[in-house]
Amino acid sequence: MGSLNLRQYDPRRIVSDALSDATPKTAASKDMLDEASRIRPGQKYLVTGPSSHPRRILIDSLPDDDPRRLAARTLTHEGASGLDG
Repeated sequence: MGSLNLRQYDPRRIVSDALSDATPKTAASKDMLDEASRIRPGQKYLVTGPSSHPRRILIDSLPDDDPRRLAARTLTHEGASGLDG
C-alpha cells in the first residue's frame, strides 16, 4: 500500500497552484490575484481601494469563479480540517 501524501491537500498549496495557473489578461486581473494571495482564513470582507477611500466588499458577494472568493473558500473550508497534525 502506497503512502498518502497529505501535502496535496494543503490549502496554501491549492491556492498557490490555482493562482499560478491563472493567466491574467488585464491589470484588474493581476490586482485580483494579488488580493487573493492575501486572503486570511475566516476573512469575510475584502478591503480595496486607496486608504483615503477604502471599499469593503463581502467576499461571499463575489462571483463563484473570482480568485478572491476561491481563496477564501479553500482556506476557510479546508484550513479547519487539521491537516498539520
